[in-house]
Amino acid sequence: MAITDPNTVLIIGAGASVPFGLPLGGKLIDLIADQLAMEILFLESQFSQKYSDHLMAAGYRNDKSIRPESLLLASVIAEIDITIWRPDPAVLESCLDKMTKLRDLLRNQTSETIDDFIAINPSVSDITKLAVATIFFHRLYEPNPKPPSKWVLHDLSVRHFGQTERRNWVHHLINLIRHNNFPRTETLKKVKIINFNYDGLVEDILEEQFDNTEENFGDWREYVEIVHPHGFMGIPEKETEDPVALIRSLADNICVVRERCVPPEVMQDRDTARHWIKFSREVYMVGFALSGPNADMLGLGSYENLPQKWFAANFDGSSGFRRNVMGYERKVIDEIPNQLGEHEPTKGHIDIEIEPGSRDDPLHIDTWFQINIPGQQPA
Repeated sequence: MAITDPNTVLIIGAGASVPFGLPLGGKLIDLIADQLAMEILFLESQFSQKYSDHLMAAGYRNDKSIRPESLLLASVIAEIDITIWRPDPAVLESCLDKMTKLRDLLRNQTSETIDDFIAINPSVSDITKLAVATIFFHRLYEPNPKPPSKWVLHDLSVRHFGQTERRNWVHHLINLIRHNNFPRTETLKKVKIINFNYDGLVEDILEEQFDNTEENFGDWREYVEIVHPHGFMGIPEKETEDPVALIRSLADNICVVRERCVPPEVMQDRDTARHWIKFSREVYMVGFALSGPNADMLGLGSYENLPQKWFAANFDGSSGFRRNVMGYERKVIDEIPNQLGEHEPTKGHIDIEIEPGSRDDPLHIDTWFQINIPGQQPA
């Protein structure tokens, strides 16, 4: 019983990117609104007289005080580097109008996730995606303190993260894959991953760490298949001298579940994900909230699926999450005897196992791997 077995699939959600500094969807709403508010005030202080006295008192003297990170979102929206060039008044006015509209919408919305906000506010979907990509960029990159001027990606492949020294859970994934493919044979035991995150953090770490041993395992793509039903920003660049262009490129690859216009490559990933779910005997879920739209898109719980065992990680023991997951369980259904007279579950049968944490003792993803839920780790 492991994610490397045939007819299994691993679903990961936003919680899988949190250890690397990226926020959950609900938190993104507040972070974007705060970033917009800060940059709007900063813009008006630098390019108009409206708040000049107030901001002068706060220490903003002149254009020389502007750092690239201070107006990164405004630069992305205006499509110019505002920290270098004074924009045309019409460009600045348009940029401020867009930013103010989005800030006010975010401050007064009821959506719990940024994906839902994007889907039901199509007029600001493009600028919201730019804002999401900007927040991600701020979390993943930092400006190089020395010339030449560029932004550098944080090292995501390090062994430990944060003040609590959590283990890098992707390392556990790599160890599990190696363990089940060592020694290597012609028939590889692959892992299928449905990744609802737009980022390419898992791919970046696999690229860095998978084949860093004396044993020649080869390219990680031989062992892992990953689809991104919400779009894929790609493996992050290690550095860039043009953050505005990079952020716009990242935003172009975001595609949430209820949007009307879906690129062909995202449709293909969704079709593949549904196919994997339909023919999986075991479904593993971690960092995944099992929201209705995402579950429906995958066909989770369909009576056309094979009989399944679900393994769900409940980070903080949420009763809401448990109730949501257990709502899919179907143990008492009609069974049909096979040729030996034994009873086997029919299609649509779902047996569920939840591994819970608590608010005081959360179940982190690295722990979920260490206790062998997705498969036994090497000794």
